Amino acid sequence: MDLVKEYNEKSHFKSANDIFEVLAEVLMSGTIRSEYKNPHTIENKEEFNSLMIKFLEDILSNDLANTKKRKLSVINLLDEFNYRNEILHLMAVKNTSKVNELEKTSERMGRKFMSSVKE
Repeated sequence: MDLVKEYNEKSHFKSANDIFEVLAEVLMSGTIRSEYKNPHTIENKEEFNSLMIKFLEDILSNDLANTKKRKLSVINLLDEFNYRNEILHLMAVKNTSKVNELEKTSERMGRKFMSSVKE
């Protein structure tokens, strides 16, 4: 049996549009929809974006994008995923600094309370 024919018969995707729909959903996993507070969410999105960056870099380094237009598209995607990770990193830093501020405030309030109790 012809391998291409067998592939077409047994493939889960019957058209290129089916593949693109699934890929679009997968690629949206790394998008930023709000300012995330949960560090686990931020880490997951950063990891996803980092994997996509590695994948796109491999495409470029292995010359799989064989036209100028495709290379430019891959480079634009690389820029997008790098930018997403920068924003996610800033969110993580911002959340960490807020936690540190809360800890300092609670220590200060605790000291004030303890000094008022001792008097």
